[in-house]
Amino acid sequence: ATELDPGFVGAFAALSECQATLARSPFCTDAKGEAAAARRTAEEAMRLDEAAPSAQFAYAHASWLHGAPEVALGHARQSVALGPSFATGFAEIGFYEALYGDPEQAFANLARAEVLNPMSPFIDSVHIDRAVAHLQRDDLDEAAFWATKAVSKRESYAQMQITGAMVLAAAGQLGAARRLVEKLDEERAVYDPHKVFRPPFSLRGPARDRLLR
Repeated sequence: ATELDPGFVGAFAALSECQATLARSPFCTDAKGEAAAARRTAEEAMRLDEAAPSAQFAYAHASWLHGAPEVALGHARQSVALGPSFATGFAEIGFYEALYGDPEQAFANLARAEVLNPMSPFIDSVHIDRAVAHLQRDDLDEAAFWATKAVSKRESYAQMQITGAMVLAAAGQLGAARRLVEKLDEERAVYDPHKVFRPPFSLRGPARDRLLR
């Protein structure tokens, strides 16, 4: 699409997100190269149209991937200011707030994202982010509820499952957590239980302490 129409901002934004996703994949053989490509492509989307919510979102995600969550949050907020119905932008804000910021802001933005796009293929991500935000508040029952909801989705992938298992264990539901891990191991799934603690995720706050206990 970008080759057929070099001015198609949405295609550059989507390509950047694909490259960013690939950079985080356990199967990626050149994570640094894909991350760099994601940033270049996002920059091109911004060059084409800074007023496009998708361009702002792509630049936010590429910035986060390069270890700049504050920059990322600013651009994610700009994406929804430009597009008040841009569900992906609200989900992105909620993601950052759950990892690093204000749980109340995470809840508000994640709920808004789900209202705007309840059929999103990434709804499991919205739910696991809500679980982490509840863990930030030490609200263990709600954390377990949303983690269970996230891992129950058919779209839920191995890394999501292991994060859900960790949240369940932190919330005291060791049996449910153990069953998830056993299922992943039976399927020989590829996952990394330490991923959420390392860049670019680098989880902060009480949730980090809970998960590391």
